[in-house]
Amino acid sequence: MFAANEDPVGRPLIEVVRDHRIDALALRARESGLEQAAEVELPATARIVQVRAVPLQDGDIVVLARDISRLRYLETVRQQFVANLSHEMRTPLAGLDLAAQTLSSQLPAEGDTRLFIDRISQEAQRLADILFNLNQLAALDAEEISVERTPFSVGDLVGSLIDRYQARAAAGKLILRAEVTADGLMALGDRAKTDQALQNIVDNALKFTRAGEVLVRASVDRNRVEISILDTGPGIPARDLSRIFERFYKVDRSRGGLPGSGLGLSIARHLVELQGGTIVAESSGGSGTTVRVRLPRQPLTLP
Repeated sequence: MFAANEDPVGRPLIEVVRDHRIDALALRARESGLEQAAEVELPATARIVQVRAVPLQDGDIVVLARDISRLRYLETVRQQFVANLSHEMRTPLAGLDLAAQTLSSQLPAEGDTRLFIDRISQEAQRLADILFNLNQLAALDAEEISVERTPFSVGDLVGSLIDRYQARAAAGKLILRAEVTADGLMALGDRAKTDQALQNIVDNALKFTRAGEVLVRASVDRNRVEISILDTGPGIPARDLSRIFERFYKVDRSRGGLPGSGLGLSIARHLVELQGGTIVAESSGGSGTTVRVRLPRQPLTLP
């Protein structure tokens, strides 16, 4: 990986790796006594190296370097493929939807033909939603999405979320309610992106809950605001719980194989983490699921 000297033993690390960032990493590990890690692109070879500096009890430092150039190249290819695919599919999909709408306006209100054309419109809308998610993931991967960090009312956000999904919950004979444990609760972040993340989570909860309720609870957790979405659905097995925020991952066996792209929770995670927040899920099969979103809390007084 490194254009080192023929006899590197006994020489300073900087002479062997010829990169001041790796040398500084090892120095920080020695001074702090804690493991340090970073990704470094080597100018001479254009390789991308994942470096870890691990301090030992005797004062020595172990420097581990892993060449991840191929991995980063494949990630770039995947990102470009997703962006290009979603762009190319928009035009034919718009044409399909327009044709379906034109036919729909000329057909009788009842009958098999109406049933089929409505199904075409529904599937076209589903594809459009998937393309929107793919476009957003491509933008997130390319770091093209800017994030605001301004205070916003958590109570107002939760209230508007409940109003938006109340009709859908009623159609599924579910109770959708809010519980805000503190008056005037303010979070510091991007209201629009938090709203979208919560929409994806509530959408999932309503989709997979057959009976009972979905509760959106907002509370204070020290210096953070916690917004929890609790449902009384079938729950998620422990073997799948750690993977539900991966893109395209679907828990089909435990959740009935309902339609979905497996992108909603992945996008929610990206949007929350962009704001410096965290998102976790808790569940066990048969006892419902809780998704907790934690965001920085707006202080009561500004410095």
